[in-house]
Amino acid sequence: MKPLDSRTFDRLSGKRIALIGMSGVGKTHLSRLLRDTRRWYHYSVDYRLGKAYLASHIDDDLRARAMQDPVLGPLLLVDALTLRAKFSIDNLDVMSGYLGKIGDPRKGGLTRAEFLERQRIHRNAEQAAMQDTASFVRRSETVYGYPSFTCDTSGSFCSVVDPWDPNDPILSDLAATHIIVYLEAGAEDEERLIARFKHRPKPIYYSDAFFSQCERDYLCEDKNWDSVDPDAFAIWAYERLLTFRRPRYEAIADRWGYRVKAEELARVSSEQEILDVLRAHIS
Repeated sequence: MKPLDSRTFDRLSGKRIALIGMSGVGKTHLSRLLRDTRRWYHYSVDYRLGKAYLASHIDDDLRARAMQDPVLGPLLLVDALTLRAKFSIDNLDVMSGYLGKIGDPRKGGLTRAEFLERQRIHRNAEQAAMQDTASFVRRSETVYGYPSFTCDTSGSFCSVVDPWDPNDPILSDLAATHIIVYLEAGAEDEERLIARFKHRPKPIYYSDAFFSQCERDYLCEDKNWDSVDPDAFAIWAYERLLTFRRPRYEAIADRWGYRVKAEELARVSSEQEILDVLRAHIS
């Protein structure tokens, strides 16, 4: 159900907006623009899921790796060394490093079993971080006094909810309190995202359905995951991931929120310009 019309949107003294779409389309950039006005609280789902729900898994993984080192291992055993992941909204590389890529262990890849386990952990963490949104809305108002709130979702958001389920708990709760805005990537945006990914292929979350499809299409009789180059597979899968996620995001926007071309919001430079673009799409 569409939550409001443009007239109601204008009358809201405090606004709550949830930005959804692929990583790299501008969600965090817009959230920062709004945050810098000091009237908007910026809730980064990626930061929350890493800091609150993955930190212990990441720290244990780092310690296990360090234990294999002849110098670091003994220091850890006698508690002479502190090893802990560092998170910031602007740098979540440690979280990507933990998620990892599937493929040849000699090239830094994970086994199939370990890869799928980390994917499962990530999915649960992202769902929990999304369910924390309401509590952060309350904190932003009662503790910090922010009148407005931006939920900056992960690029994999559409893969941890069911866009076609009218009773999906995460989407139902989010739509009840936020204006959900899908930043829709155009052809040029997608070309830019693909080029950027090829330059620096990063670990990424795949839904079970998407990974099963990739496994069927990528592997052949004489190939197994231990012989797969992790970066080569990640690059092969990325363009297909854009195609896989697109209808999921469209379904969320059509049922629960609104679509806005990413290029429209890429040109804005102020809170008022952002609100003007959003108002034009809310009917």
